[in-house]
Amino acid sequence: MFKCSYYYENNNKRICTHPVNEELECKQYSNNNCFYYTELQGEKHDKGKPDITLIPVEALTEVIKVLMFGAAKYGRDNWVKVPDLQDRYKAAMARHTILKPVDEEKDPESGLHHEAHAVCCLLFMLQDKINKKDVEK
Repeated sequence: MFKCSYYYENNNKRICTHPVNEELECKQYSNNNCFYYTELQGEKHDKGKPDITLIPVEALTEVIKVLMFGAAKYGRDNWVKVPDLQDRYKAAMARHTILKPVDEEKDPESGLHHEAHAVCCLLFMLQDKINKKDVEK
């Protein structure tokens, strides 16, 4: 609660004008000082920007583990250099989803979730498309 001596009367209501130029109706006042209940808040202009908190953290962690496994096996960012990237990663994604044994939850080589491998494939394919669009601009 903040104390404010900036107010004016309008239709028998005391209105406070605060440093942030908001007008708030006085909730209480005494001795020409009003007391209002809303505390001043900081501003952050992030409306319309990506909200990364929407990504499930545990699932993202599994994807990161797959990326780390791949970086150790092939080298960091090696996926960018793969010829016929779209077709190759589409095939890899299929192997980790529809072609895997029904009861097999984890990839036998990495020990990581097949779905996390499939997400990596999709990310590589998406980033490749984004990169190609940037080059075309």
